[in-house]
Amino acid sequence: MDARFRERTAAFSPTMGLIDALGSFTSMGPAATFLVFAGLAITNGGLSEEPGWRGYALPALEADGIL
Repeated sequence: MDARFRERTAAFSPTMGLIDALGSFTSMGPAATFLVFAGLAITNGGLSEEPGWRGYALPALEADGIL
């Protein structure tokens, strides 16, 4: 599976330095790939969105009587 992943992503040539560095880092193996995806999920996914909604937006909307 690792070889297949590298084969399928070989044609992808990112132009941004950070994306290129992350792509190079993932070629180090499955653990490195997991770290990249976990980092992206935490910073760009639902794990960072939930505290914003539950910690700020929901109480503010409830206080205003919207919810």
